[in-house]
Amino acid sequence: MMEILTFNFTTPLHIGTVKAEMDTSESILHSDSLYAAIVHAWAQLGVNLYDIVDEGGGPKFALSSMFPFCTVEGKEIYFLPVPKGVLKPDLADTNTGQKDIDKVQYMDMDWFRQLQPAGSLKIKKSDIKGKYLTAVEGFDERFMSREVYPRVKVPRDQEREDPSPYYLERIFFQQGAGFYCLAIWDTPSVKQNVLAALRYLGDEGLGTDRHVGNGMFEVKESKSGAGFLLSNDSAYKTNVSLFCPPKPSVLQDMLGGQAAYDLPIKRGGWMSRENYLSYRKKAVFMFREGGIFKTNETVVGQTVNLAPERTPRQLPEGESVWRCGKSIFLPIHRKTEP
Repeated sequence: MMEILTFNFTTPLHIGTVKAEMDTSESILHSDSLYAAIVHAWAQLGVNLYDIVDEGGGPKFALSSMFPFCTVEGKEIYFLPVPKGVLKPDLADTNTGQKDIDKVQYMDMDWFRQLQPAGSLKIKKSDIKGKYLTAVEGFDERFMSREVYPRVKVPRDQEREDPSPYYLERIFFQQGAGFYCLAIWDTPSVKQNVLAALRYLGDEGLGTDRHVGNGMFEVKESKSGAGFLLSNDSAYKTNVSLFCPPKPSVLQDMLGGQAAYDLPIKRGGWMSRENYLSYRKKAVFMFREGGIFKTNETVVGQTVNLAPERTPRQLPEGESVWRCGKSIFLPIHRKTEP
């Protein structure tokens, strides 16, 4: 059973970009970062990781990336990334062009349910609200807003260095809005451990600049499940998490037929373990959310070890620097399926 977890942020949020530019924040928190935050929380809470991860270092659960949601007249509206190339302008509406379609990044679950059996949709300009596709009356795309604030970096050696200004972009959510993720659990005990980690992270914060109180949230289990997203039968599926293929032969099969995807993104970054902070992890490329792949599986992907080859001292025996590319896949029909 697939469930929805909502994250209601009580303080502003900044999500670091690949280039670590503070004046710009990402719009979603990718799944590999969420997996890593949960594992870090387990380490702080003293949870035995061997009960929760498999032999390859992968978790015994699957999460999507974190996408936006809002509340309109008491109803929660959940948005999913638009799969690659599925939206077309409705030719009957002369005001709608491909440029309007290209701006759409997210579609609500009602539109996604229409898309699953159809494989593509014709859209009118009136259905487009900024970068969101929704027909909900009263929807306001300003439920998630951004503001840039000036900050000052104070050097440790103030006799030799002067304070330097920089700018930080923070995300704000209106009441009843935030991020959510989809979750699939192997066992009830794994679910309880994940929820415990998320409650801990709610007080610690997610994203960048947590030390000044950013990224704090309350996590809740949504009353509306998401199992209906898996009810369709299709040979093709779209990934809602970052996806790292398990091996080349599997990827070759998944890219057959009418697969569609954007160029993979590079994931890595700096180590967060004490005494190793100045060392970069190895890098791995993963497929972005919203690709379309040929597969019969609901959960696919591997966890890779990104521990750097050269560090000032060896990592403790048996310890690795894992990056999780395990993805949830939702079925989507393609017209020429066999």
